[in-house]
Formats: sequence, C-alpha cells, structure tokens
Amino acid sequence: MIEFNNALFYEFGDEIKEAYREFIKNKTVAVWGTGSQAEKFVSCFEMEPDYYIDNNPLKSGQLFHDKPIYLPERLKDNFGNILILIASMAYRPISKQLEDIGFVKKRDFYEIEDFFDGLQKKIVAKYPKEDSSISENTPRVLADMSITLKSNKIYGISRVTANIINEGYKQNKVDFKAVTKIGNTFVEPLNWLCNNGILSRDIDSTHKRISYTENDTLLFLDTAVPSRQHSDITLIKRAKSKGVRVISVIYDIIPLRRPDLCSGIYKQFKEMMKVFFKYSDGFITISKSVAEDIIDYIEENNIVFDRQFKIGWFHLGADFTNKDYLDQAISSDIKGIFTNKTFIMVGSIEPRKGHEVVLSAFEKLWSLGYNYNLCILGTIGAMVERFIERIKNHEELNKRLFFIETPPDDELTYCYKNASALIFASRAEGFGLPIIEAAQFNLPLILSDIPVFKEIAGDNAVYFRVFDSDALAEAVIKWNRLDEQGKVMDSSQIKFQTWQETSNQIMDVVIGENWYKVYD
Repeated sequence: MIEFNNALFYEFGDEIKEAYREFIKNKTVAVWGTGSQAEKFVSCFEMEPDYYIDNNPLKSGQLFHDKPIYLPERLKDNFGNILILIASMAYRPISKQLEDIGFVKKRDFYEIEDFFDGLQKKIVAKYPKEDSSISENTPRVLADMSITLKSNKIYGISRVTANIINEGYKQNKVDFKAVTKIGNTFVEPLNWLCNNGILSRDIDSTHKRISYTENDTLLFLDTAVPSRQHSDITLIKRAKSKGVRVISVIYDIIPLRRPDLCSGIYKQFKEMMKVFFKYSDGFITISKSVAEDIIDYIEENNIVFDRQFKIGWFHLGADFTNKDYLDQAISSDIKGIFTNKTFIMVGSIEPRKGHEVVLSAFEKLWSLGYNYNLCILGTIGAMVERFIERIKNHEELNKRLFFIETPPDDELTYCYKNASALIFASRAEGFGLPIIEAAQFNLPLILSDIPVFKEIAGDNAVYFRVFDSDALAEAVIKWNRLDEQGKVMDSSQIKFQTWQETSNQIMDVVIGENWYKVYD
C-alpha cells in the first residue's frame, strides 16, 4: 500500500522530484494501475507518466488523468528503455506477469513505495550530519512522527502526535526534536515544523541526518496503525547500536484482544507488536487501563525479556479550552439540529464504537414517544458499510437522526456547546478523548461501563452495560429524569490536562523514570 502523499512531498517534494527527473531521463514511464493507489501517485507527485497499464480490457483505450490506458502488451514497444511503477495492491501477480514478459525487477519495474524509498536514500546521502557534540552530554528525546507526516490529516492519532510535538518544543526539561524517516535515516521535518508555527522560519532550514548519542531516547509516537515504518528494524537496530533507548507509545492492543472488532489488521498489528516487544526498551501507554492490559497480555503469553523492560502511562490532553467558533461557519442545517434535545456521538465510525447499539436504543426511545435527536459526528472507518447504509435509508434521517462526516473544528465546537449529552458506547478504547473534550464544555456524559471510561470520568457520568441497547435506552431515560430534576452529573468535575501537561507527563516517565511497571 502506498504510504507517501502530499505531506511527505511537502517536506521533501522538490528534492524527490529532482531525483525523479534525473532517474527517468530519456525513459518512458508507465504506471501499472488505475485505482486508488494510482490516484495517490498522481495527486502527490504532480508529474504524469507517459501512459497507464491495466489488465482490464474494458479500460483499454480510455483516459486516466488525460493519459491513455493500455493493456500490458503495450509495454513491449518500449522494452529496454522504460520505467514501470506498480501502483496496485496486487503487486506480486503483476510482478510475476512482468517477469514472464521479460522485464527485470528493480531494473525495469518497481513497486512504487520501494522506488521512492530508493530516491529518498539518494537524497539523504547528500544531507550533512548534525553535530552530535551539541547533544552528547544532554538527554534528548527524538520523537518520530513519520506516520503523521504521511497521513496528511490532523485528526485522531495524528492530532495527538502533532500536539505532543508542539508542546515538546516548548518544554525545557529535556532537549526535544521531532524526526521523520526518509530513506534509511531520520531527519527533523523542518518545513512542517515551520509551517505549523512550531519553529521560526528564521532557522537554518537545511535538513541534516540525525547523529545518535547514548543520551538519546527514540520515542515512536504515532504507532496506532501498522505500517512499513514499524517493520523496518534497520533504523531501530542502528539507533540501539549507538546506545539509544527505544520507547514505543502504545494506544491500545484492541486488535490483539478483539480482532473481530478491527478491520482485518490483526496479523499486521501482531507483527508490529512483536517488533516493539523485541526491540523497545519500554512502552508508554495513553491510560493506566492500557498499561494494565499489556501487563496482563505479557503474563498470559509468557513473554520474557532479555533486558530490563519498562511500562508507563500518561493521559491525553485536549485543545478545545476557550475555543469558539465562527458563527458564519455554522450552517443553518447544523444549527437546526439543536433546537431539540440532542445527543451526540463523536469519533470514527467503527464496529467497536457501538453506533449500531446506540441507533437501536434511540429507535426504542422514539417508539416510546421520546422526541430526542441523535447526531453522529465522525469519519467513516472500515467494516461499517451495513451501518452506513442503515443510516442513509433510515426514515428518521435529517429528522431526528443526523450524520456529520468528519466535521471541522468550528462545527465540532458548536456541537459540543449545544448538545444535551455525549454518548460514548465503545466496547473497547485506549483512552476516549471525546470525554475530555466534552468535559471542557460541561457536557453531560452517558458512557459504556468499560474500565478506561471509569478511569477518566469516575463518578461524573451515567454508565450503561456495554453493547446493550436496552441498557442504553434506560440510561438515557435516567439521564432525562435527572435533567428534569436539575441533578445531571457535572462533567466539569472530570480532571483533564492540557497538551503541555501531557507532554510534561511523558517526559516525567521517559526521562524522569517514573515508570508504572519494570521487568528486570
């Protein structure tokens, strides 16, 4: 799967394009694929190939981004003077097909991610090394944000990573530097940092290869989704050979515990965790509940370490404090939702989040005569096609049922400020950031009774039995009764912290050695 896109190219784009132009000089370029992977290539690279290849005869002769699509036989016309980039998930069968024609891997054709990784290595070879003497006597944290830089979207884990990076540069407890993988090394993403106001534009913007010292800690920040980044152990081994400590942030181990609730990533997630267990010197999790879950997992699977291994935890911050919204940015349609009592759900649409359960509960409430609105806000994830169809075809859609896909901050802030309560119905979570965000607006909470929610909200919420729509309906009725009596639990009593406090908490664990569990 192609992982490069606009954010990565924004940081290194001019250099990558220059290396690409040099590589393809006097060559014909063909991209095999006309699907989503090819779309990524076109949108990121902004340089069209000469033509596209697709096995589907129905596509032959059509245009893709104004370039012709041919069947594979067309490649023979440029034999010996062609670069073929495979932009498809079906890399192995396509590779076999090309070899049968007579083309040679890594001479005539490349999997597109491998090709650009090779270009990045050529670019990095020209970068100077940073002066390691600057940090050799000072503890330093190198915070890896490679996946965030590739995602080009600042929400979810990327939002967490970006906020921790931002506050990391402000604190003075330790030397702190964000890094991203390019080629076979790490560099500081200076363009991203400057354009996000984290560093001044007056700095020397020359990319430099990171030079490790034994006082360094490599902190893998954005590790929630398995990636080629995490399977590349060469960088980790190189860092450890220089005495660098490696600490991995673990958001949850839900794919290991409940693969049925995840989008088919069990195998990749398990492999990623094997790498982290083998090469990390410790984990730091986003809640005490996740830390305890990992400790249980270690004991259940008889995992033994050949070195000291540490586990710590911290809590996420929230950045909605004192946030307001531009009234003109809020449509009348959204404002109209909140003319009635409205319960909101915030977060990605995934099986484990319990959206099906919540909708079933509200269908029951509507049948009983309760005239409440349900507004779902979030990004559509995997394995929820049936639920999305259920929403689209629901008789209450845009009447008492509303769906706002990936709302911008202005709209989300408006919803938090005007909703009657937040419902968080997950079966499993690593933390539950919407709870903290809602608490900043003193929004009442109706939560499933899982340990991490009780860790965060304590007695300041109404709880219901997890994944039980009848129990949720009863909880909403209970909330209504408390609301009428003026006795709704006050979520503002929930203790939450700023991102600066989160950054300080991480440093207290990683540098201050404030660990929760140590295996000797």
